[in-house]
Amino acid sequence: MIVSRLLYVGVFVSQAVVAYAQTAAPTAQPLKAAQPSSVTQTPPIVRDLGAPESTRATFGDWELRCNTAVMDGGKLGVRTCEVGQSIILQGQTARFAELAFGKLKSSDPLYFTAVVPTNISLPSVPKIFANEKDQTGVEIAWARCLPAGCFANFIPSEDILTRWRAQNDFGRLAFRNGSNQEFSVPISFKGLSRALDALGKENGP
Repeated sequence: MIVSRLLYVGVFVSQAVVAYAQTAAPTAQPLKAAQPSSVTQTPPIVRDLGAPESTRATFGDWELRCNTAVMDGGKLGVRTCEVGQSIILQGQTARFAELAFGKLKSSDPLYFTAVVPTNISLPSVPKIFANEKDQTGVEIAWARCLPAGCFANFIPSEDILTRWRAQNDFGRLAFRNGSNQEFSVPISFKGLSRALDALGKENGP
């Protein structure tokens, strides 16, 4: 089960990766398959008792997470949603990375954010590869590093979103670690299209 709150750090992203900040950043190691999230045929809506009006719905290896902020006086404020995926490497229990799509207002552009441990080389350019045949990848930009991790983000074009939506298998996130070695993390596109459709309905036109 993925438990998260919402955080806006220059972009909209899940704060679930904060739990990983308490562990040491890993050194480079051979790529292993990610542990996929639980999959359900009919996405259940689950109320999170830890926050008012919080819900989660699973779509393949992605999760739609919504939360209604609590204002002064206990009044409920704006409802914000994101689509996220936690990446757990095989043989490990802690989250290694977190991916998220989201925006604070329906009029805002859709951001994609990746969060990895604070073990990166700068300057460098992280990339998302859609599948094994993808030799070019999509460049994203490092935004900042905090104790919770290093954040990379960009606004994906409609062409990129269409390409990612069409995938239903594993791609990868590639970046250079603190030793300036190329490091790849497997990511799953399974269920992404349905999750983004659900996010669109939450965000409105």
